[in-house]
Amino acid sequence: MKRSLLSSILLLALAIPGGAAAQTAADVGPQIQNQLGSDVKSIVLNMPVWMASHVPAMMPWSGNGAGIDMDRDGGDFSIGLNLAKIGVMNQFSSVGAGTQLVDLESLLPGVFPWPQFGINLGLSLGAGFEIGADIMFLPELDLNPADGLTVNAEFFQAAVGIGWRINKPDGALPTFFLSASGSIYHGNLEVGVNHRAPYSYDSVVDVPGSGPQTVTTEGEWQFDGGPDFNWTFYQVNVELRMAWDLEVFRPYFGLGVGFTFGEASSGALFSAQASIDRVAGQPTSGTEGFAEQVNYSTPAAQYLFRPLLGFDIVAGIVAINLQLELSLIQHDNLNTNVGDAADSLDPTQDVPFNKAREATTAAAFVGSLGLRFQF
Repeated sequence: MKRSLLSSILLLALAIPGGAAAQTAADVGPQIQNQLGSDVKSIVLNMPVWMASHVPAMMPWSGNGAGIDMDRDGGDFSIGLNLAKIGVMNQFSSVGAGTQLVDLESLLPGVFPWPQFGINLGLSLGAGFEIGADIMFLPELDLNPADGLTVNAEFFQAAVGIGWRINKPDGALPTFFLSASGSIYHGNLEVGVNHRAPYSYDSVVDVPGSGPQTVTTEGEWQFDGGPDFNWTFYQVNVELRMAWDLEVFRPYFGLGVGFTFGEASSGALFSAQASIDRVAGQPTSGTEGFAEQVNYSTPAAQYLFRPLLGFDIVAGIVAINLQLELSLIQHDNLNTNVGDAADSLDPTQDVPFNKAREATTAAAFVGSLGLRFQF
């Protein structure tokens, strides 16, 4: 009787989830490896799409402000500092949507700051024509305001423009300033260099006598390096501004349209690993890794529409400029030739790659503060 009772208890222990305690790292290892690879591939696809849909907002020529003080007869020039040009871009956490082991969605902010700094130049050519240039840059800097995961970026951007101030402002009559410009933007973005974080993942294993059972695997994942992305964009812009000369105060607003070319891409050897420390609460030991050359690039979002407003405060040769822009960016030319990397994406997930399969609009709010000396 006692032997029969003991056998029944042992069978029951195998039949309930606690019976999965006998599972080891070898039982769950293939699933951990597959999920780790799936997560990395998702990031490799989504990050270039996000960059292609947001970074073009930072490219237009903007250092000329109201542009009223440049003499229409020619010969005047200005030199200044772009003290800060900061974009606030949406949808950044969705780069990590759908990742399970490498849970970037919880580590990345939904709204992402994008600062850059530089100088601006201007020269009056006469008859109301001006030429100008912006040179912007960012040395390597961690842009993620949250603790933990690093998002290192470095880039260089240059824009050259020519504008025509059609008339002089007179009281309530504004000056109309029509411009065309071109810019180039090249940079690099690296996520989570040598970052470590714990994970908890539900695996399905075959428990003898009970069939498939769900067990929780726990451990720590790590990027051996860091997923690396880069972009080279070219943009042309046309813009119309209206500006008023109210002595010291020079307000203006305008509308611009831009067309962007080039691509955002990833092409490095991506590697990550995950330790398997516990299965169903019981200690074990094992490590699974992912190392693969994953290549993906997508064209830049082509169309940019940007209403803007700003003002100059002018005192003698000094002008302080504040400008605010709302950039709406249309991405309708996504590269869907991604090989087996797309297998890692759940088509129901609201992530950049899935959203961009149809024409979608991204948004960025851009503010800039500049200081010009006008001679």
